[in-house]
Amino acid sequence: MLELLDGIDELVIRTYPTVQGAGMPVLGAGSSVTEFALGPARTVENGMPVRTYGRKR
Repeated sequence: MLELLDGIDELVIRTYPTVQGAGMPVLGAGSSVTEFALGPARTVENGMPVRTYGRKR
């Protein structure tokens, strides 16, 4: 995943209300979500929140 990280300009993440176990890292080891800033957020018809993160420039 690290090889692809420089090519990612935007992350679109759906948040599920129930998490079981430890969860799954979004970007994997050695990378940081702090390289992205929260952009527009919306809620889809079933009530699930969807957040968009863009790469900080």
